[in-house]
Amino acid sequence: MIEDREAEVRQMVFAGKLAAETADEAQARLTAFLEAAPARRAILDLTLLAIVDPIGVKAIINAARAVPYSQLAYVAPAAFVRRSLEQSGAREVGPIYLSRPHAIAAMAGSAHLQLREKTLAKFRLGNTITANDLGAIYAAARHDNPAPLLVQVLSNEANAQQRLAFAKSAKAWCELTHPRIVPGVEVIDDGDLIAFVGERPSGQTWGAWLGTHGGRVSVEEGLRWMSEMAAAIEHAHQRGVVHGELRPECFVFNDDLPRVARAPLFPPGNALPSAYRSPEQLRGEPPTPRSDQFSLGVLLYEAIIGTHPFTAELEELIIAQQLQGAPLSPRVFLPGIPDEIERFLLCILARDPADRFASIGDLLAAIASLTERRYHQSLISPSASLRGDI
Repeated sequence: MIEDREAEVRQMVFAGKLAAETADEAQARLTAFLEAAPARRAILDLTLLAIVDPIGVKAIINAARAVPYSQLAYVAPAAFVRRSLEQSGAREVGPIYLSRPHAIAAMAGSAHLQLREKTLAKFRLGNTITANDLGAIYAAARHDNPAPLLVQVLSNEANAQQRLAFAKSAKAWCELTHPRIVPGVEVIDDGDLIAFVGERPSGQTWGAWLGTHGGRVSVEEGLRWMSEMAAAIEHAHQRGVVHGELRPECFVFNDDLPRVARAPLFPPGNALPSAYRSPEQLRGEPPTPRSDQFSLGVLLYEAIIGTHPFTAELEELIIAQQLQGAPLSPRVFLPGIPDEIERFLLCILARDPADRFASIGDLLAAIASLTERRYHQSLISPSASLRGDI
């Protein structure tokens, strides 16, 4: 363990192993370090960790809990370390950065990361749902109404073009009226910070919904979900709104009925946001309607097949597959999958946007055709149940 008490923001480095045998010492050292840090703000650099286990992560969380109102940012470029932190689900696991300069810049000067338990306009901000150097999302509520909301705050370091794009998209989302879209409430722009306020309904997460179906859903259930979500996204596209960040945390289920939100409603799961972005987005291009199509395709593949279409041990290798390779054939995991369903999945997951459906409307037409065909097949062969394994 290495300490830097001279930097603008105090920094501690853990190296080697953060596991059961080192947990007690790590907790004691980090607790003392946070207590002595100015404003109880510090950076924990985990770049040099080779091994981390749940007991080691628990030690970090316990240290943060032992120092009230402490703010701890994490540097964790390795995907396995980030996953270990995120899987804890603890609110003390604050923003995670890929490099120390990003963490220092955020902790030293980014106001969007320092709003927990503060007021923005007429909203009281609570725990951080997720955060990075580009923005932060907080659980929130009005001062005069306890109904749960979320507030998505853009980094105050965003340039004028980014602020304009954020405001335009957020205002447009507030005008959407589709029943499967979680409504936006308003956009805040006080000249310094700009934020989107949206409803935050309670309900099942994506993972919990899949869990009620045994980890994956039938083809029919998957196509029903896809049809409802694609219709909602088409409603947005028709009004000039591209989502661009569709991932599991954006969906909520009530009585098996899904809705989609503009921003994550829940803390992130095991996969990073990049796992659901299209290849063109990973290349740094702005999202398009066909990018949303790709993201929905990743989610549908997960729902029906039970695994992500791109798999590897390291995050960097997964991104390389998304950029240069092709998704794993659904038949590898589900040998009995109908040919037309496999072709449909591979079409919406095509690396080249031109090889996907021309629009969400065309995608919906394909789903309707698939659903009708499978219904007629079930009438001819009742054993091919619409609720069977495939």
